[in-house]
Amino acid sequence: MVIGRKGSENTAGIKFTISDNDKPIFECKLPAADFPAIGEGWKEIVYTPENSGSVQDVEFVYRVKITDCKDKILSKSELANFLVSTKSLSYSEEVIKGAVKTENALVQCWTHKKPSSKAVLWVLGRNDCFMHPHVGKTLFTDKGYDLYVLNYSADGMCRKRGWVVSPEC
Repeated sequence: MVIGRKGSENTAGIKFTISDNDKPIFECKLPAADFPAIGEGWKEIVYTPENSGSVQDVEFVYRVKITDCKDKILSKSELANFLVSTKSLSYSEEVIKGAVKTENALVQCWTHKKPSSKAVLWVLGRNDCFMHPHVGKTLFTDKGYDLYVLNYSADGMCRKRGWVVSPEC
C-alpha cells in the first residue's frame, strides 16, 4: 500500500526499482496520468522483459487502485474471520516472553493443515498492526505459504494484550 497526498498535483507517478548493491538492475514507472480514476477499482500493470534492458525472463505484475481514503480496507469482522482456524488452515498465537510484560512479543501463525514447504515471516513496521488479511490470504495462504506475523514489543496485537504502557516506548 502506498499512500500519497491528496491531489494529482502532488504525485508524478510510481517508480519501482530493484537494486544490487545500489546498482539499479530493474526499474519500471507508472506515470500518474496512467493511474485508474478514483473509485474505478484495480488496474493491473504488467511489465515484461521486453520493457527492460537488463532483466531477462522476468515479468513484474502489480495492481493499482486509487481511492479518496474514505473507505476502510476491511471491517472488524473481516479481520476477526481471518484470526480463526479453517478447514485448511490452523491459526495460533505464540507469545515470546520478555524480561517484563512490556517486552513481550506475539507471533500470529497461519499454518496449512497439509504440511507446506513454503513460509513467510511478516515483520510489522513501527507502531503498525496486522490488518491486512486480504493481502496475507491472496498473496500467501491461498498460494500454499504458511504465514507468521511478528508483533514485537509495542506493536500491533501487543497493544491489544495490554503489554504496552505507552505506544512511544
